[in-house]
Amino acid sequence: MKRDSRPYGRMRLFLAEWREYRALTQDQLSETTGIAKSTISRLENREMPVNERHIYKFADALRCEPIDLLTWNPLSDRPLLNLFQSIPDTKRREARRILQILAEPDQTPYEIEPAADTAAIEQDERHG
Repeated sequence: MKRDSRPYGRMRLFLAEWREYRALTQDQLSETTGIAKSTISRLENREMPVNERHIYKFADALRCEPIDLLTWNPLSDRPLLNLFQSIPDTKRREARRILQILAEPDQTPYEIEPAADTAAIEQDERHG
């Protein structure tokens, strides 16, 4: 039987991209995670399969969600990612749901209420 010559895993891992986005070297990521630099290199080059333990350690060190390592290239999505990461943790679930609704192609469009007059709000805060 012929051996499959494709790189390990059909799953894409954006490890190198996240590491570059956070301005870390392989040595620094290795030191932070306790995962050998050679393993990091092999994972980035798809020469070995990634496991759940690796994903959680990398996500913690790279300050992202584990699923982000599998689905998001932060270098190509930088403006959106920066905006999303600026949202406080307490509001991220709501922001994700809004984005999911907007991404669903068969949803009926709905109107978003206009933002309140910020000048009036600021005046109320000064006199309140």
